[in-house]
Amino acid sequence: MNKKISVQTTIILLVLVAILSGGVVYLKTSSEFQNKVSTLDEAVLPKTSNTTSPAVNDTLAKPTSERQIGYITKVYDKNGKRFLDIDYIQWLTGKEATKAMLNDGACKGWEDTCGPTNGYYIRNQNTKIRALEISPNVLVAVDTLSHRPDGNFNFGEAISYETFKNLFAENSNSDLKSAPYWINITNGIVDKVSQQYQP
Repeated sequence: MNKKISVQTTIILLVLVAILSGGVVYLKTSSEFQNKVSTLDEAVLPKTSNTTSPAVNDTLAKPTSERQIGYITKVYDKNGKRFLDIDYIQWLTGKEATKAMLNDGACKGWEDTCGPTNGYYIRNQNTKIRALEISPNVLVAVDTLSHRPDGNFNFGEAISYETFKNLFAENSNSDLKSAPYWINITNGIVDKVSQQYQP
């Protein structure tokens, strides 16, 4: 009976040892396999990042657009392209204009009643001239180039690029040279120019 128990115990112990040692071998083998797969993945698969490739960025990028106002100093052609030079300004109205006038000392002696006399105040704190390319399809509109039959200005009059360029020629005496202009810039190119009327 004791022999039978010891044989059974021995068999059970051997089975347990076999199971345990097989499990350890399995665990070791499984771990090594996973490490090898990870190493192969790193070597073979392309590395990914959170950034999108430049080609995809270019395709998905929205056009950048901005609107600025300033004094145009020159309109010209260069290397088959059209350009304008502009000095950006601030066109301020209402409380914003009054605050800027007070800060700039433009109301000395009449601070209590300070305010823009014609409804606007022009501030030019940076006289940097910027050269900007003009689109071949630019839209140009002016307010004080011609008059309507009733004698009023022809506001929003569309003119060609050539007419616009001639207004800024060195020998031009046009008052439109000194007017401020709003420009629309899309992806760095000026695609619209419109005169800001000054009462």
